[in-house]
Amino acid sequence: GGAPSGGVPTGAPGGAAPPPPPPPPPGRPRVSKAKAAESKAAESKAAESKAAESKAAAANQAGPAETVPDYIDVDLEPDAVAAIRLAPYGSNRSPLVDSVEMLTESMLQVWLSHSRTLRLSVLEKAHDKRVWNKIVGFIKVYGTDLFTQHFLNIGNIRSILHQGVPRWLRELREDGEFGGKLLEDLESGTLDAGEAVECLNLILEAIQENYGEYRDYNSTTTQSDRGELLYTLLDFLRLRTRYDRIAWNLKPVVWAHEVLIRKGQEQAAEIWRRALRDRVGDEAERFLAELGEMQTKYAMRMPTIADRLGERFLRPLSTDRVRALVEPAVAEAEMRESGETPVDFHPMFNRLEQQAEKLTRTPSGVGLDVPPWLIALDEEVQRVRDPLSRNEHRAALQSLFPPRAVDRRLLRTQLRKFKPKDT
Repeated sequence: GGAPSGGVPTGAPGGAAPPPPPPPPPGRPRVSKAKAAESKAAESKAAESKAAESKAAAANQAGPAETVPDYIDVDLEPDAVAAIRLAPYGSNRSPLVDSVEMLTESMLQVWLSHSRTLRLSVLEKAHDKRVWNKIVGFIKVYGTDLFTQHFLNIGNIRSILHQGVPRWLRELREDGEFGGKLLEDLESGTLDAGEAVECLNLILEAIQENYGEYRDYNSTTTQSDRGELLYTLLDFLRLRTRYDRIAWNLKPVVWAHEVLIRKGQEQAAEIWRRALRDRVGDEAERFLAELGEMQTKYAMRMPTIADRLGERFLRPLSTDRVRALVEPAVAEAEMRESGETPVDFHPMFNRLEQQAEKLTRTPSGVGLDVPPWLIALDEEVQRVRDPLSRNEHRAALQSLFPPRAVDRRLLRTQLRKFKPKDT
């Protein structure tokens, strides 16, 4: 299964799209747009208030809920949500969502086939219980002398990996500056040199590729003072790696949402987001439950990893929504500067500011790095402000692939027959 109709990760989100609201019956008296808007806003506010009261009452009966990491809601503004809720989910599908889903399912087959040949993290090797037990045993025995904060400096790690662990071990033996149990066991034959190289390579590569998380571990936990407990960090990283693998497999579904939102298809994008949320919700909760067990077991929180799992696979969709508002907000500013619109007219910028403010409510990690969504927003601003990116690149693509109108029935027939060559 692909985009919104299947499990996780090979079954991406699914769900029937809502049919459009029925037209007003003949003979209904016409109402002015202003009065209709006021009536709609009042109904929406009343419905939200009633839902909030019901939710509060249910929460009081259920007692205190378990604390989990915050995440960004995927709903649109209340008025857009209210418009969508006029038609409940039924058996009829939105033609646009249905067609995008069919295409995404086909392309997802190619993506998953490609993903099987790709290693996202060296710690994917440690998902094997035998390998993991070997790593844990090595750290417990040799970590006290070896894995100090000075040794795990990023410059030192890169130097060791660049020259190779075998050469580094040989130099240690020749210099005689570092004693410790590691060299003693290598000299006596208690520890096999190949096994030591394998363990050190995996540990150092894992720290190097997750150095931001290591800094988090180093600055927020007392376990970081004891080298023999380094495996606790690696265990958290193994969990995060499993989450990242599913998020990677879902990328075609996320890209489909990005296309919908950039093309102004907000209602279809909302349906897509809700379908994804419904389909991956159980999997996300399992990750959070496992995270809670690990936090209790090791008595440490690891905010960076908790924040990542707290995204519940949905944060990229929120980021897409904010990025899509940048270009219309910039165009709006240019129109104001040219005098085409009033100076105080900036609805798109207001929406951009509101969405960005929602993202700032959830802090990221321990404050040592810029939040990924803010980096993505800056990249989008730079892209939009570049005339080559905005105009010439788009014109070049259209000259190579000019848009062609396709009959809806013909499109659906082609999508049903489409089979990727790589599958």
